[in-house]
Formats: sequence, C-alpha cells, structure tokens
Amino acid sequence: MKAGTTKVTIGDTQYIIKVTDEDLSTVTPLTVEYWITNKRVTADGATSKKINAMDPSVHSETGAKFSGLVPAEGTQDNNTDVLWKGTRLTSSNKQTTDGGNDQTRAGNDFAYIRYWNQKWSFSADGKSWMDFNDDDQVVAYYLQKTDVTSEITTNVVDWGQPYSEWKAGGGNNGWFWGGYVENGSKYVFLDFAVVYEDNTQNPSSFPTDKTLFYHFDGCSETNPRVLGAISFTENSDYEIWKVTVTDGTSTGYSSYSTFAPTYDNTTETTVWDESMGGIPQIDQLKYTANRSGKLVRVYVRAKVTEDSLTVNYFDENNTSLPFYSYNIAVASGTMFNEGFAYSNGALINNTVENIKGVTQTVNWQLEKMPEIGAQYRYSDYSSR
Repeated sequence: MKAGTTKVTIGDTQYIIKVTDEDLSTVTPLTVEYWITNKRVTADGATSKKINAMDPSVHSETGAKFSGLVPAEGTQDNNTDVLWKGTRLTSSNKQTTDGGNDQTRAGNDFAYIRYWNQKWSFSADGKSWMDFNDDDQVVAYYLQKTDVTSEITTNVVDWGQPYSEWKAGGGNNGWFWGGYVENGSKYVFLDFAVVYEDNTQNPSSFPTDKTLFYHFDGCSETNPRVLGAISFTENSDYEIWKVTVTDGTSTGYSSYSTFAPTYDNTTETTVWDESMGGIPQIDQLKYTANRSGKLVRVYVRAKVTEDSLTVNYFDENNTSLPFYSYNIAVASGTMFNEGFAYSNGALINNTVENIKGVTQTVNWQLEKMPEIGAQYRYSDYSSR
C-alpha cells in the first residue's frame, strides 16, 4: 500500500486511513522553550516541552493548534503568566537570559505546527506553511497576567517586579535594594487604573501593591527602555472603549514607605479607542528617563444587566430622549439613595457601591465626564 490518506465507508461510518512509510516513533521531537521576554517560564514543572510527531493532529496536512500543545499558564518568580504566542527564532536571533534581550518581535509568529512530508513546519493561518531549520529556536512566549483591578485582566509582555515584593522584604526584594530602585540609579515603573463613565478612577492613588517596576539599566533618552505589548481582557460586567497613557515621575525611592509617583494629567494620550477597531491593546511603551513612570488608564462601560442602574441626562429643550446615558453594574437589589437629589447647585446622596465594591459618584459636571459628547462638555449649561 502506498503512503497517503484515503477514505473508506463501511456501513454508515466513514473511516480515514492514513498510511505512512515512516516510523513516526523515530522522528526527532520538536523542542519548545517557555519564555517571557528574557526570563524562563515554568509550566507543568518544566521550562520546555518536546512535541512528538505522534501527538494528536501533529502528523496531518492541516497540523495542530499550537495553543493545544503547550500549557496555557505558567509562572516566573511569584507571577502568573498566560500563553501569548508561538514564535520561530533563527540562529542569529535567539532568545537568551541576557539583560535587555527581547526577541518577541524578531521572529516568525505562528498558530499551527505539523510534521508532514518528513518535515517540521509552522503556519500562522493553517494554510501557508514554512519549514523549521535544524538550528531554529522554537518559543512559546508568555505574558505576565496582572489582575490590577477586578474589572479587567491586564497581560504584559515584559516581566516586572511588583511593589508588594518591595514591601514584603527578603527573596526578590533584593531586586529593589540591590542596585535598581533604592539607590535611584536605574528603574522605571508602571501603573494601571480603570475609569468609569462618571470619571471615577480605580485605584485613585499610587503606588499600589501591583505597581510594576522594570530596570532602566543602560537606557537613556536616545536608547529608551521599551516594554512590549500590553493587552486587556474584558469580563462579563465591563467592556473597554478607550485606553490612554499618562507620563509620571517619582520621588522617595530610598524606601518603599516613602516612594511617591506623580502623574501629569496634561500628558494623557489616547493609544487605543473603539473607533480604531481590533482588540484593546498597547503595542509598546517607551521610557526615556530614569525614575519615570507610565499610568495606563483603561476606560470601561458597565454592560447592561437586569440588575444594573442607569443614569440618564436630559436636555430640557428636548426631554423625549436622554442625550446621554450610562450604566452602573451593581449587586442584585442595590438602589440609589432615597435622598438622591439636586440641591444648592450640586447633587447630594449621589453615590452607590458598584459590583466590585467601588463607590461611584453620579456626576453633574458634564466637563468631567470622559465619554459625553463635546457639544455638552464644552458648552454653557445649568443643572437642576
């Protein structure tokens, strides 16, 4: 019988028969290494895995999904990492543990692999295939999963040390007092916050336990410290409509108890909004100064549920429909305060605890509401 694939129908059942002239058990496995930029990731107790030609769907023309062959999650230090992508790196661009070595953009990304016609190959779409070279490095890149707030999950390409480890002391605390942060010589930092439609920000002050620190070793204005892609995952309660970045500085770095970041809101810049299409993400962040910071604000809308509260804004000249509305996700049975009213030029009793335990304030100052139309935010108006 010749090598190949044929179909045979017996009764009401169709069988696919695959005939190969090669003993797949003797094929050299494909080694996949687990990395988050220049640090190894441990998943299922190992930092790499051998994929065999006999693994499910690997020996087929259509190949196997890479995400189904490697662990979905791993760890480095005390951080949880989630699978990002598969990447083929040639011998001249291999990922190593050398400081600043980030090859996440230096290779060929893929979603499928196969062993077919006596060759290991990869594909981004399952249709167009390229063969691996014998000296290629095959990498499963991971993202650092950061539940900065309970409204969204943040996934960062680069691994960072959280402020909580600085406070805890011992172990990885050496990263802070051993030459990066406490002498002020070479660090940058990163914060995240969620902003609701009423302009409530969570968290409202920094640092938090999840403030992330990165080295600035060997970097400068002309050789910036670059953090790779950052992506965001929505949940069942909130959807993302805008992402911005704000620049910051810091003082008091000699101790965690005095460390104080300051963010300049005049530098806030939109890097993604829903009009751009695609998924909410940041391609990269560039730091050009030591001890500088970035605050990523993720603007969210509460999804409509049977329990959500709705805030409506009406124009008295046209009261048939509200000119703006938004929802507040709350626990079942939650209502606005009975004393909610407009009094002496301001709203009173206008707060409510949302489903995440954050106090939101219904805002009457239109100029402070990020999603409301410009014709209302920048116009003269009176409230009642």
